[in-house]
Amino acid sequence: MRRAKPKTKREIKHNEKREVQAHKKPAQEETNSIFKAIMSCDYTVALSHLNKLLTL
Repeated sequence: MRRAKPKTKREIKHNEKREVQAHKKPAQEETNSIFKAIMSCDYTVALSHLNKLLTL
């Protein structure tokens, strides 16, 4: 069985950055939804999105 090629520092850094971005994405979408709801004066929807954001 062949051994896996050791990862370079650049590859490790790139993978870590992608993991962080994947984690941020749902929170960013919820934040955008909150602002859209507030701008349209729909505060109940904004509160529900805020609740989702807090439970992420």
